[in-house]
Amino acid sequence: MPASASIERHQLTAENICEHVSTSPLLAQLLRQLTIDRILSDWQPALTVKSGLVDPALDLDSSSSIELQAPILDNQAKLQQFKQENWGNKVGSYYLTRKVQLDRVICSIIQVADGTVAQELYFRICSEPKIFSKLALNYSQGAESFDGGKVGPVPISRLHPTISTQLLLLKPGEISPLFTIDNFYIFVRLEQVVPAQFDDELRQILLDELFEQWLQAKIVSEIGSVSIESIENELN
Repeated sequence: MPASASIERHQLTAENICEHVSTSPLLAQLLRQLTIDRILSDWQPALTVKSGLVDPALDLDSSSSIELQAPILDNQAKLQQFKQENWGNKVGSYYLTRKVQLDRVICSIIQVADGTVAQELYFRICSEPKIFSKLALNYSQGAESFDGGKVGPVPISRLHPTISTQLLLLKPGEISPLFTIDNFYIFVRLEQVVPAQFDDELRQILLDELFEQWLQAKIVSEIGSVSIESIENELN
């Protein structure tokens, strides 16, 4: 690494770059990549990862040579194998603990800023459920109004926590009590629960989550002991 560089007449040295990194979010990003690099350098997989194979699904620049692409793909494959060997046998049980958050829901929402209006809409829908969509289209003040209040299917964990909590208490067709989020009066109706499917795609998502949890814990344990000197040594 050069001893110094300049950008628009600002002289940059390894020391002041490291000082900036150590007090910014860049430190966590740097530690993440350094940790992954050490994994790929030090860890020996139980099975040898094939080299020189280009995944046709990847959108790679056709002008790049296979020789330059191969190490990147090897590292990706090795990291994937590291995840599999360390957490592959834990994905099933992890899925069971996450299933409620992974299930998708279809729900209907009405949210308005006026509490009196919200109560009137709520009582009208309770007595005549079929008009939910019409009233949501005319009165709801959220983006869901364009679809007659309908939201989903969406993983329940991606909804606002208060909405998720209300939906978990409902059976399909039931309406929550009125509740508030910020300055809005809201009620929701659970339309349908779409159970999560434990397929290859979801398995990979959960495997990545387990790896990220481990990686973030490792970064947190190391971040307090990082000094300018240690970052500089890594960069040099």
